[in-house]
Amino acid sequence: MNCCAAANNGVKRVPFARAVQAGTTRQEIIVLPYVNDLRNVIDMDAIRGAGLKLGVDPLGGAAGHYWGPINEIYGLNIEVVNPKVDPTFSFMTVDHDGKIRMDCSSPYAMARLVGLKDKYRVAFANDPDSDRHGIVTPSAGLMKPQPLPGCRHPLSAYAPPALAGTGSGRQDASQ
Repeated sequence: MNCCAAANNGVKRVPFARAVQAGTTRQEIIVLPYVNDLRNVIDMDAIRGAGLKLGVDPLGGAAGHYWGPINEIYGLNIEVVNPKVDPTFSFMTVDHDGKIRMDCSSPYAMARLVGLKDKYRVAFANDPDSDRHGIVTPSAGLMKPQPLPGCRHPLSAYAPPALAGTGSGRQDASQ
C-alpha cells in the first residue's frame, strides 16, 4: 500500500450523487482562470508575433479542453489535430513492444505526431494528465525529451524575461 492510500484509510467512500449535493461541495470552472494566467508565465505576444503554425495532440486527455481557449484568447495559430477525449486510447499507435502507452519520447507511440512534422512549424502532444510532452519540428523530428521541473506547459520556452533564472526554460523565440 502506498503512502497516499494508507493516509486515506479512514476516509469513507460517498456515492457521487450524494457528494455533489453536500454543502461542502462546489463546482468551479478552472479552464479560463488557468488559461488567462498563462500570460504571466509565457510571453504569448512573442509566440503570436513569431507567426508559428502549431499543431497539438492532447492524446485523448483532459487538456484537449484547454487548447481552444488558449488559441482564442491569445490569437495563436494552433490546430488541435485530435480533439476527442478518449479514455480507451484507441487512437494510439503501439510502442516498440506492441503495447499502448503514452510515452511522449517514443517515436513508435508518437508515430502520428511524427507524421505531422512537415505540416506544422512545431507540433506537440501532451500525455492525458499533461505532465509530459513530445515535440516535433520539421528539422529535428521528434525531439529528445528534456527533464522538466514539475508540470510545465509546452509553450513555456516563451517565458517572460521577468522569470529568467527561475527554471522556466526561457529560450530565444527565434531558435
